[in-house]
Amino acid sequence: MSQDGEERGSERTQVAETTARREALLLAALLAALYGVLVAAPLVRGVPPVAGGVAVTVLFAAAALGIAALGARVRLGPPGELVSMVLALGLWWAVGGLGEREGTVRLLALPGADVIFVLACVLAGRLLSRIVRERNIMLPIAIVLALTDVFTVFVGPVALALTHAPELVEQLSMKLPEVGSAAPEGAAGLSHFATLGLGDIIFAALLLAGAARFGLNFRATFWWILGTVVVGLALFVAVPGIPPMPVLPLMAIAFLIANRGRFELSREERRITIVAFIFVGALLAGLGVLAHMLVARLPAPPPETPPAVEQPQSSDAAQPQSPAVEQPQSPAVEQPQSPDAAQPQ
Repeated sequence: MSQDGEERGSERTQVAETTARREALLLAALLAALYGVLVAAPLVRGVPPVAGGVAVTVLFAAAALGIAALGARVRLGPPGELVSMVLALGLWWAVGGLGEREGTVRLLALPGADVIFVLACVLAGRLLSRIVRERNIMLPIAIVLALTDVFTVFVGPVALALTHAPELVEQLSMKLPEVGSAAPEGAAGLSHFATLGLGDIIFAALLLAGAARFGLNFRATFWWILGTVVVGLALFVAVPGIPPMPVLPLMAIAFLIANRGRFELSREERRITIVAFIFVGALLAGLGVLAHMLVARLPAPPPETPPAVEQPQSSDAAQPQSPAVEQPQSPAVEQPQSPDAAQPQ
């Protein structure tokens, strides 16, 4: 019996190692595929903007969430996650600096920086998931994340940053390139039509890592999150005029649907959860009021000075002046003296 048990244990170990190697190779393939999409998209010609934007959005979301799902299952302890995240952030900073240059280097470096940033966010999500100790805690976490994301996007820090510091938001986001933007002019014409925030990837990795660690329905969680996010982002790109869409509520809804019936809260846990929701809602409302008060105190940006317009000269000024004509002076005529003046006294 002991020998049979050892054989079964050895077989399980071999299967686990084979699965781990396969997932690691698939993770590397997804990273390479995401890089290829970001590099090739701005160089493709002849694609309608809406169709190209939807295609890039779907491919990017599928690859990024696939990286988050595989990254959640990689065998790595907390020290390895921390060291890998720090190394990835350092590499992202270095490669992002190369993306500020001109020419072909920019076209190759910016996508590389975004791919590395996705990997760093996945590792950060794994680290955050270590805080969760019980399966039931994943339920309030998903709901609180959804509420917080709605707040930050519409009235909170993200909304303020989009208004007052859009460059910072773009720097800390994954950028989706506009299809064909670099085809005619190269790197000088490269432009982006949408961004995906770092929080979206971090918390997607947190939800997937929690599903894997606590024995939830991992496969259904991944497919539900992928489907809702892809549909939501595709609608945002395809329909003009839609405001910025928070992605975390879509992920939270998908997580709860995929794992319905898997959470068993006691009466005390339900009471604590309700109190926590009320507290978080009040806190977010207060932060929203405070943010708007701070924004109201900020000095208004100076108005833009319109460019000076040269006024056309009047017709009188445009006409050349006629040269002055000198009038000939009449010669002086001497009047003859009277005969009385000529006679002596």
